[in-house]
Amino acid sequence: NNTQYWPLTLPANTNDIIEPTAITTAGSGAYLYVAAYDTTAGGGYIFAFSVGTDGTLTPVNSGVPFAAGSHPSALAADPSGGYLYATDYDNRNLRSYSIGSNGQLTPVSGSPFATGAGPQAIAIDKTGKFAYVANSQDSNVTAYSLSGGVFTSLGTFATGLRPVAIGIDPSMNQYLYTANFLGSNVSGFQIQADGSLLNSQNSPYKSNPQVTAVAAIPHNGQKK
Repeated sequence: NNTQYWPLTLPANTNDIIEPTAITTAGSGAYLYVAAYDTTAGGGYIFAFSVGTDGTLTPVNSGVPFAAGSHPSALAADPSGGYLYATDYDNRNLRSYSIGSNGQLTPVSGSPFATGAGPQAIAIDKTGKFAYVANSQDSNVTAYSLSGGVFTSLGTFATGLRPVAIGIDPSMNQYLYTANFLGSNVSGFQIQADGSLLNSQNSPYKSNPQVTAVAAIPHNGQKK
């Protein structure tokens, strides 16, 4: 069994208990990032790894994680592979990082950017021009335009109660959905040309109780 395990530890405080909260890849899979929260002393971090051709992981920055606010709750990567984004649940904001050639993270000028209360999830459209954050405590989604890792708010759009997950249809890049934990339903929106959101007909849609995730199945978009 060649399975490798990488415990998430702080080099300066190896006894602290570190709780992973999100994971994503960037740079066409060349790098893997894990957001985590120090449950012992507080504080948020992002652990970075380079991914070998055989799938093995090598810690970036000698295993020293990058600061990520107070309590990172979600991660997303820009389609270009040049930027990484992390929502901070406690501080009501999101942090933007440029990704260096070796996987190092550098905060983008102006970061962090304001969100609503309790940002729980983030999605980037496949063009990399727009971003959407589900604010769980406000029961809404904040839409942003994106340029060079800089977020500009386009407004907020109401969802069902307590959105905890968000996804965009990967085929058409036209529809966005949130899973609403307390609403026990799914909110649907159509993404407009300017990045704003328009409620889908009959939204929100009833789901099983306390829904926690959303996924969209790709299709070829053929018409018959």
